[in-house]
Amino acid sequence: AGISNAGRPVNLTTTGALTDTGAITASLLTTSSGAGPQTLDNIDGVASLAATSAGGVMNFTHAGALGFTATSGGAAITLANTGGDVTLNGAVNAGGANVNLSTVTSGSILGSGPITANNLTLTSAGSIGNGATTPVSTTVAGTFALTTSGAAPSGGISIVETGNLSTSEFTTLDTDDASGQTARIAATGAITYDAALTGGGVFLDAGRRGT
Repeated sequence: AGISNAGRPVNLTTTGALTDTGAITASLLTTSSGAGPQTLDNIDGVASLAATSAGGVMNFTHAGALGFTATSGGAAITLANTGGDVTLNGAVNAGGANVNLSTVTSGSILGSGPITANNLTLTSAGSIGNGATTPVSTTVAGTFALTTSGAAPSGGISIVETGNLSTSEFTTLDTDDASGQTARIAATGAITYDAALTGGGVFLDAGRRGT
């Protein structure tokens, strides 16, 4: 059975794992779970998701526009969204684990976050961040894999890393080649250019603030 509370919030809390077997409809779905996994695949009717766990891996699939925040207690966070923007309404914090966010078919990854992760993978059918106006703020200990496929004027990449940043941390930095996208890579500290960043329109900005 599902949960239908259209236009109103739903709050799900458990000390164990959390999964859904029926559709959930809500303006805001707030979840809290224990160390077990949190897996939600029937939340297309949810406009915003605010998820927390005490160390459980998080896996979400969604269709349509979604506001998103998640704190996993040091476990991996994965969101696959189809046909709409993902707006980071607040922190996405996996601690020392990996974060993987994607939009498929259409939609951008927007909002400032911040995102905290070991390795960060962002794959967008539109843009990552909103140019110089609202970059996605990151704190990444490991590597970045950033890919967009949107055609101009969408399809750019804009992030700002907290602290220092090395270009060798980018395993992937890729946009739509045909429409001349811009990748703006900023850091609040120093940027070390120790590996080539391929593709046109790559801008590096050291000492940049995230606002």
